[in-house]
Order: sequence, then C-alpha cells, then structure tokens
Amino acid sequence: MVHSVVSSVVEHILTYLSEGHSVKIDGLGVFSLSLEFSDDKSTEMKDEKDRMKYKKVRVKNWTLKTDPDTLKKLRQKTECQRAEAGVNRQNNNALSLEERISNALRLIDRNGFMTLSDYVIANHICRSSASVELKKICCMADSPICGSGRGSHKVWIRRREGV
Repeated sequence: MVHSVVSSVVEHILTYLSEGHSVKIDGLGVFSLSLEFSDDKSTEMKDEKDRMKYKKVRVKNWTLKTDPDTLKKLRQKTECQRAEAGVNRQNNNALSLEERISNALRLIDRNGFMTLSDYVIANHICRSSASVELKKICCMADSPICGSGRGSHKVWIRRREGV
C-alpha cells in the first residue's frame, strides 16, 4: 500500500515538474528542477550574422529544498559523533622513540616494508605525528629505516648497509 502511494506521489511530482512548476509538500519541502544547456553553442554573439537567440536546455536534476521545520526536528532528534577509521590519538603512556622504531623494524622484517597506517596502528599515534616522526627518523644518520616512494605510495624499509 505504501509503495503504491509513494509511486503515485512521484508520478504527480514528475507531471508538475515537467510542466515547469515547483511542488511543495508540507512537512517535506519544495521540489524543483535544475536545468543545464545541452548544446555547445557560444553564449555570446560572434558577429552580425549570428542571430542565435536561444540555446537548447534540458533537465539536469531535480532538487529538494527541505522544509525548515522538519530539518529543525531532524537536527534535534539526531546525535552525531565523529569517527575516523585508522586515526588514533596519542595517549599519555606513549612509547619512547626507541620503542616505536623497534615496533617499526618488527613490521618491516615481517612484511618487507611498512606503510604510514602500519606505523600509526603499531605505535598508537595520529597520522600527522607519525608522518613527521618518520621523516625525522629517516634523517637521523644512524637510522635503520629509510623511505621509498612518494605520496600515498610511500613505504618505509630497512636501510641497506653503506647507504
């Protein structure tokens, strides 16, 4: 029953929109068309002989401007919490730099390389801190770790002897 009512409402909305009207449904909002030009004609006249007075227009999309009262009710009922996968906050019981390097070396020995995400998870620190720290570690003269690659493809490997 609900399916047939919604289908009927959609058909009526499409009919009114195709006639150039906006459709307001109390408690929901206002439906209207979004239009775009469908040809590559210039928007400016190039010479006297160019008498183009119009361009072809087509429906790009339809939009819904939500009823403000309904949106207000939704905001009151909804509680949002931010959660990002792979992001860890540095805790007060942070490991020493030597312990973090040791964790990194174990990862590298096991997998052959280590990603930034691997380092973050192993040492319970945030990505930005991990990135800065790995740069610092790689610049140390006696560091057993060096970076390879760039950007999102960067990995860290064991430094070869004599390099």
